[in-house]
Amino acid sequence: MKQRNKGQCFVCDSFGMHDKLRTYEDNKVSAFLSYNPVTRGHSCVFWKDHVLFSSLSKRDTQYLVDVTTRISRVLKKVFGSDSINRLNYNFDNETPHAYFELIPIYHNEVERTGFYYFIPNRKKTESFEELTELAGKVGDSLETLFS
Repeated sequence: MKQRNKGQCFVCDSFGMHDKLRTYEDNKVSAFLSYNPVTRGHSCVFWKDHVLFSSLSKRDTQYLVDVTTRISRVLKKVFGSDSINRLNYNFDNETPHAYFELIPIYHNEVERTGFYYFIPNRKKTESFEELTELAGKVGDSLETLFS
């Protein structure tokens, strides 16, 4: 696996830039509240090393899914959402990180069309300070769950 290089990858650079929004980190993954959330509690979980999702080993894939599932449960509890949509990304060579976005779904805020949810354009209502406080609450809950 290719190691992270500062200045060459916006995801790697974000690991340091968004320390206050970090909710979980270990030697393999890092999770943050999104600084531009689609819904309240919108989070991102990145595999730290440069590796495409399709190239993760079976063990690492299972690890990422397990961590993401735990984080999803905490997000649902902390934010009181009805469910969590989990989207996985397989970026290209410019941003080669296995990556999940966790988007809490609040049924009173979305329209459902078949299997898909339509989330109307949401105005960001949380300030950075509020997001930082929310990240602390999620992080505290995750610390308990992972310890």
